[in-house]
Amino acid sequence: MVQTELEEAGFDVTPLKRMMVQHQRAAAQQKLLSAASPPSNSRQQAPPDLPSLQQQAKGDLLKEEISRWNQNYIDVNNLVKKLLDAERANRKLREEVARLRLREEERESAATGKGGGGG
Repeated sequence: MVQTELEEAGFDVTPLKRMMVQHQRAAAQQKLLSAASPPSNSRQQAPPDLPSLQQQAKGDLLKEEISRWNQNYIDVNNLVKKLLDAERANRKLREEVARLRLREEERESAATGKGGGGG
């Protein structure tokens, strides 16, 4: 039930499914071993690889989650630096455009002043 709710919410439940399958296999293996052994030794006959399977499953899940985090990592500090650099460059370009416009206006007024004063 929780699994389907997670799937509907858009979460990747593949690692959860793997862990559930491994858990079911380990439980089935434990049942088989306990059924095959005498009742007095049933506690001693637990599969020795069950904890290692569980730890391996947890390790795999952890590796997948770390990989997902690495793929989705966004370096905010780098983005802020790029933004500040872009704003600085933008400001310099605006100042240069303002200087060029002022120079153009000065040339136009000088050209109209020369042409209009001679006649």
